[in-house]
Amino acid sequence: MTATALRPLTAATALAGAVTAFAARAETERTLPAELVERLREAGLFALGLPRALGGLESPPGELIPVIEAVSRADASAGWSVLIGNTSAFLAWLDPAAARAIVDRTPSPVLAGSMAPLGTGELVEDGTAYRVTGRWPFSSGCRHADVLMGGFVVTEGGRPVIRDGRPLMRVGFFLPDQVTVHDTWHVAGLSGSGSHDVAVTEAVVPVGRTAVPYSEPSHHPGPLYRLSPYNVLMVLFAGFPLGVAARALDELTVLATGKQRVGARETLLADPLVNTDLVAATAALNAARAGVHAVADEVWRTVESGRELTPRLRAELAAATIHAFDVGRDIVSRAFRQAGASALFDDSPLQRCLRDLHAAGQHIAFSADSRERLARTWFGLPVPPAIFQV
Repeated sequence: MTATALRPLTAATALAGAVTAFAARAETERTLPAELVERLREAGLFALGLPRALGGLESPPGELIPVIEAVSRADASAGWSVLIGNTSAFLAWLDPAAARAIVDRTPSPVLAGSMAPLGTGELVEDGTAYRVTGRWPFSSGCRHADVLMGGFVVTEGGRPVIRDGRPLMRVGFFLPDQVTVHDTWHVAGLSGSGSHDVAVTEAVVPVGRTAVPYSEPSHHPGPLYRLSPYNVLMVLFAGFPLGVAARALDELTVLATGKQRVGARETLLADPLVNTDLVAATAALNAARAGVHAVADEVWRTVESGRELTPRLRAELAAATIHAFDVGRDIVSRAFRQAGASALFDDSPLQRCLRDLHAAGQHIAFSADSRERLARTWFGLPVPPAIFQV
């Protein structure tokens, strides 16, 4: 069955039980089990952002966000791995013939890696390829990825090539046999995402398998690819905190229904400190979800009509996603506190929700620097140069 024949949210919902069942194993193995990866792939859940011309679903945000939410609700590491795997959307910026060769080799390829320019690449003598060396941390899903990307600074004679006063940068797309995975992912949260370092040494990458997503338009006409790669990434992120926070509230509700504090006559659910917190947290989550979808829908209507996104609307999309993360982290922290000592144990899903959502919130997209850039864009103030502009 091809990815384009599937209903992704139905597939995600149907797989939720299996995703949850694999969660403990993923945590132990520090990567998603191969069986789960294949089930997610067969369901089309790694083809959400891929262009239709390349065999993908090219899902609009209104469909993509609930799918990531559903998988993340079942298990945060799986949800994170699925959203990162769907950065295969960035193949839309690659030379069409090179992108076609990748999907012919592996349909619905899983992508991993980073666009951060932490490598160097120099054209070989005949100008047909770059010879790239670099190492990129936090490469979620790298052990099951079919394609790995890495940003690099273009050099000539060992010196950076400068254009318009800045180093010239590109992103290389590597095949797995060109990449070394360094076992670095020993962490407090998102253990199952397998976000190890990846590295290449003198890897020969055809020019056509490199791109400049930072500043060049995509090669595909669909509305999704009229978003910038940063916008696409924020759409992919948006469902994650909603799903993990919802799972935390699920778990607290079940616990509160049956648990009594020592000396109490009623369950936790009858405690006004708990039930009012549950209601408030649910309302906050619903509001964050509504905010994400409202902005995502406006963004989609804009690009679908052929209009350009204003800097303010780009900033609003990022702000809605960042707000969802902030709300989610507050919810999992409150749920963990209300659950009491029973949430301390390794097998507690609430403990995992707490660790995983706080770990995800450490991503550079949610850093103070990113928030400052967003705010400056929002108010039309000058924004210092960066890899990605809002």
